[in-house]
Order: sequence, then structure tokens, then C-alpha cells
Amino acid sequence: MEGKRIVEEKIEEKRRFSFSNTDRDIINTHKFAMSVYDNQPRSGSSIVQPLKEVIKDKKMDGAFDFNSYWSLLMTACYIICGGFSGMRCSELDKLTPESYYKDTFDGRDYHMLQSHL
Repeated sequence: MEGKRIVEEKIEEKRRFSFSNTDRDIINTHKFAMSVYDNQPRSGSSIVQPLKEVIKDKKMDGAFDFNSYWSLLMTACYIICGGFSGMRCSELDKLTPESYYKDTFDGRDYHMLQSHL
């Protein structure tokens, strides 16, 4: 019921879905049911559980373990980006997915990072 409430709330917010038309009427009940299932509240451990198969060398028994792993991963990325780019901490903090670009000089490709535009 909570998943259905969440989906209906999103519909009321005038979000567009493939199961509804412009008048927010449900035109595909199968896709609506799939969306209700996808929006069911889940525990942190049920979300993290599939990672046990992928990340075998780390303990992954719940949300706390995932947060610990995530922190280590982000720290490693921060160190690598800083080490290879020479950016200061204040510049690294401003990196976004759009910060990366590739430029070509004299026929050679260079991979670049720009901290803010």
C-alpha cells in the first residue's frame, strides 16, 4: 500500500509516467503495478544484500557496512583525482560529472578535469 501511495503522490505532482496519459489516467495497469513494486519501501540491508555477491573481499552485512565501504571508495577517488590533477581540496570539492572532458592538441588526446565552470 505504501508503494501505491508513493506512486499516486508522484502522479499528483504531475510527474509523467509511461503507464499514464496527460490527464494522469492509468492506461497500462501492468506498468503501474511494476512501478508500485519498484517504489515499495525497502530496508537498507535488502538494498545492500546484492552487493555481497559483487564485493566479496569486504564485509557487507547492512547499511553501516555499505556506508563504510562508500566512504573508503570516495576517499580513494578524492586522493586519485587530487594526485593526478594537482587540484587543491577546494577545487576537488567542486568536481561534478560534467567536470571531465577530452581535448586534442597536435593530434594527441588529453583527458582533462575542470573543477568549476
